[in-house]
Amino acid sequence: MVVFHKGRSWVHFCFSHYVNDICRAVPGENIKLFADDTNLFIFDGDSDKLTQRANNCLKELDNWFKANKLALSLGRKTYMVFSPRRILSIKLLLNNVEIEKADTCKYVGIYLYDQLNWKHHIDYICEKLVTFTEIFYRLRSKISCEWLRNIYYSFVNILTYYTELRCMPIHLLLI
Repeated sequence: MVVFHKGRSWVHFCFSHYVNDICRAVPGENIKLFADDTNLFIFDGDSDKLTQRANNCLKELDNWFKANKLALSLGRKTYMVFSPRRILSIKLLLNNVEIEKADTCKYVGIYLYDQLNWKHHIDYICEKLVTFTEIFYRLRSKISCEWLRNIYYSFVNILTYYTELRCMPIHLLLI
């Protein structure tokens, strides 16, 4: 028998168990964890097989969560389909509740669009830049250039730098 004290030990055990064990819930499928997001990637050229595999994976994940006394938040669950042609027949259910199809999602800090273009992510970056431009304009005469530079590198540069790292082809990163 293992006894845990209240607080961090229990939290670390639960997190470690979750991270190390959830992949066993759906063997052979591709689960990616990032911060508090769990993503399941399923690939299949046939939409009927894709639907069946995805629904089976959802059942297995739900069983794993129940067995580990955890719960899936149905309110935040969506799915996306990336395909060169439109697939309309996908219907995913979890506990007889249909999961909503999304055309955009934020994954690892980057907005993805089901048409695999950058429109939503660029719009997000532009919106942030406009906001900070106004802030810099108002602060330019109130604080030093050093502080303005610190604010820029803390909030603005990280937006573009992070995107460049995530989207840069791997052969350029290895140079």
